[in-house]
Order: sequence, then structure tokens, then C-alpha cells
Amino acid sequence: DKTGTLTEPRLDRARSVAVRGDLDEALAIAAALEQASSHPLAKAVRAAAGDALPLAGRLRETAGAGVEGEIDGVRYRFGLAAFSTGHADDGEAAALVLADEVGEIARFAIDEAPRPGAVDMLSALHAAGIGTEIVSGDAEARVAKIAAQLGIAHWQSGARPDAKLARLATLRASGKRVAMVGDGVNDAPVLAAADVALAIGDGASLAHAASGILLGGSRLDTIIEARTIARRMQRTLRQNLNWALAYNLSVVPVAALGFVPPWLAAIGMSASSIGVILNSLRIGREATPIAPTAARRQAPA
Repeated sequence: DKTGTLTEPRLDRARSVAVRGDLDEALAIAAALEQASSHPLAKAVRAAAGDALPLAGRLRETAGAGVEGEIDGVRYRFGLAAFSTGHADDGEAAALVLADEVGEIARFAIDEAPRPGAVDMLSALHAAGIGTEIVSGDAEARVAKIAAQLGIAHWQSGARPDAKLARLATLRASGKRVAMVGDGVNDAPVLAAADVALAIGDGASLAHAASGILLGGSRLDTIIEARTIARRMQRTLRQNLNWALAYNLSVVPVAALGFVPPWLAAIGMSASSIGVILNSLRIGREATPIAPTAARRQAPA
């Protein structure tokens, strides 16, 4: 995913415009509509609006499009232009639109930048031979811009949850094993269907529930840490299985034939089990590098 996963969005007041009424009032209405949403864009709008918000009711969110609700008896819609106004956006491609039954009220420009450490994290994955791509529901221009900044050659824009699932199915049909990283409600279906699902720690609860791995906070470098731990666990598992197989094939027949007294066989089996446990405990005691030095410098505390 892109928005809220690879990038951090923020509202740009300088490029936001009010078509009708006051911009601050429109922003307060938009933030009130987004009060229950965990989407990164909703968080950016609420952060720009402050705390003095009107009371919104009968809220209904449409995945990948926007939210609607009532304030003082007036029905509002806020989100993508096609959702809010009912027609395609012919203006600022990176804008969210607030509208009522009469029409457009205000247009809020959204800027976004890659999360700290995103470039180094992707570089580490590419160096390990792992291909990466973006599958986002955002506009084409915005996805293309971020993909270029991050060095990702393959990307898809305007992808609703069903389109993300279709892309996952295509990759798996070609023999790929797919790890999905997401943060929002829209990502939950594809997270649940992926071979490996990683959710951003400050993302939506539904994304957390659909994932097998929960990354700490907003740090992308923990993806490298998670992969390192997983490979270490896999290596240790093979060692334990090989040891158990070799021990049982060599010692158990000898004990069964009576060449080893029962008390010594019991000690041997216990020692073998203790050895397996101690070998497994090494996983948590070994240092785990989480990212290149440059990424660690950029990562938030």
C-alpha cells in the first residue's frame, strides 16, 4: 500500500480553497465527518482542523472513496471528488472534496512524503532479491510520483480492494510468494489473502486483525528486522529437526536392543531436548540489525 504505509500525508492549507463559505468552517466539517476513521488522510485532516469540531451523526464510510454524515440536519460527503460530487475530478488530483446536496463546498490539497527510512528499507529488500511494487487506491499522478521517489518500477493506481485481491491472485498464479504491507481498512482483504501479511502498527485495527505480523509504530525498518528474525527461526528449526532425526536414528535403536540402560537412555533424551531448547533460545539473544545506518538515522524515536 502507499498512503499511510510508504508515505505520511498532510493537509496543505495554502493550496486548499473554499468554493462556498469559509475554509476553516469547511475544514471543521470535514474533520467531524472523519472523527471515527483511522485512515491516514482522515488523521491528516483532523490534525489540521484542531479540536473544536461540530457534532456529526449518521456517519457511513465507503471503502476507498470517502465518508458521509449529517451535521445540523445537512447531509455532507467528504472524500474523492467522484464520491463527494458524483462526477470525475477535473481539478487538483491530490485533493479531497467536501460537498453537500447543493454541490462542492471546499477542496483540500493533500501532500505526502515517504516515511523516514522507506528508501533504505526498499533498497535492502531489493538487495535480497525481493521484488516490490505499489498497489494503491490513490490517483495515478500521486502514485507515479511516490513510486519514482522510492525507486519502485511496478505500481498500480486507483485500485479498490477487489483490484488489490486480483493483483495478488495474478502474482500467486505466476508462482510468486507475496508479502503484503498495509495499514488501512481497504487493505484488510488482501492482507488476509497474502502469503505473509504485515500491518503498520499505527494503522487500522481491521488491518491488524487480518495480519500475521504487526510492525511497531510507523517504523518501516522493522520489516527488515522481521525478515531477519523469520529467516533465523527457519534456520534454527531445520537445525533442531536435523539433530532430532540424527539422534533418534542413531541412539533409539541402540537403546531398544538393550545396549544402553534405561536410566542412561532417559538422561540422553532429556539432554537432547534441553539442547534443542537452548538452540532455540539463541534466536532472542542474537543481535538483529533492523536497517542500514542511514535508515536508522531517519527513523523516529
